[in-house]
Amino acid sequence: AIPLDPRPADDEALLAQPLGTVLYGMKKVPSVLDKDVVILGQGPIGQLFTATVRNMGARQIIAVDLLDARLKVSSQLGATAVINANNEDVIDRVRDLTRGAMADLVVEAVGHREQRLNDCFQLVRHGGDILFFGVPTAKVDNIHMVEFFAKNASVHTSIGPSFERDFSLAMRWIAEGRVDLRPIITHRFPVSEI
Repeated sequence: AIPLDPRPADDEALLAQPLGTVLYGMKKVPSVLDKDVVILGQGPIGQLFTATVRNMGARQIIAVDLLDARLKVSSQLGATAVINANNEDVIDRVRDLTRGAMADLVVEAVGHREQRLNDCFQLVRHGGDILFFGVPTAKVDNIHMVEFFAKNASVHTSIGPSFERDFSLAMRWIAEGRVDLRPIITHRFPVSEI
C-alpha cells in the first residue's frame, strides 16, 4: 500500500493505482515529446494514457474507441483527435492526421480477447513503437507477423509496476495537479452499496 496524499479528494487519489500502471508502461517506450500517439481503447486505462501522454508532451494524441461518450471524455483529457471506430476507418483517418507517416507510438489499451494488436501493426510508422498494454488472453491467434516485421517496429509489454516508484509517482502527479482525472470519475457509491 501507499499513503494517500491529503491534497486531492479521495476518489481522485484512488486513481493512483491505475495511473501508476500507466506510468510504468510509459517508462518502457521512448520519449513521446513532439510525437504522434494513437491510443486504441478509451476505457479508464486508455483515458489515463491520454492524460499521461498529454502531460509528457505528445504532439498529436489520437484516441480511438467505439463509444462517443468515452471519446468526449478523451477530448477533456487532452486528445487532439478522436475516432469512433464504428463510424470511421481508423487507418485512413490516422494516415490523414499524420500526413501519411502513421503513429510514432501506438498504445493497445483494449486487451483480453478483443485485443487489437494487428491494428497496431497497421497504425505504427516504420521504426515506431507499440505498447501492448491491454492484457491478452493466454493465447493470441492470427497475428500478422509479416506486416509487423516489414514495419521494423518494436513491441513493448508492461506488467508488474512498483508500489514504491510508480504508484507513489502517480499519487504525486494527482496531488500536484499535473493531471486532472476528475472527468474519468463517473459514479460515487458509499461502501454499503458496493
